[in-house]
Amino acid sequence: MSHSCADVVTASGIGLLTRGHIDAGCVLFSQKPVASLLIRIETVMNAELIRWDFARNRQHLMCTVQRRPADSFYDVAIVPLWNIGSAAIETFTTATGALRRHATIASELRDAGWRIAAYSA
Repeated sequence: MSHSCADVVTASGIGLLTRGHIDAGCVLFSQKPVASLLIRIETVMNAELIRWDFARNRQHLMCTVQRRPADSFYDVAIVPLWNIGSAAIETFTTATGALRRHATIASELRDAGWRIAAYSA
């Protein structure tokens, strides 16, 4: 059975990775505590490069690219709004790499039936 990182999102929770997901390259995802994530989102809102909100079956998911001011890295975050504690974050050294990853995730989500509900750039 083929797996993609979109499968991680559409399963019961983002943090539930199977061996197939690991083989598909989803191992860069990491769990972040809810409080830490909320503080991070609040403190880097001005550094946000892009945010797309996806919707499917009355659930919403946010996918963002944010610049970390302290060290100039870029985070790609996937936040299921029904369970923000299971947010997945990947870190990149360049904006180009982060934006490419965001595009890949967005494509996989659309292929899995998610639609873009809102966006900002």
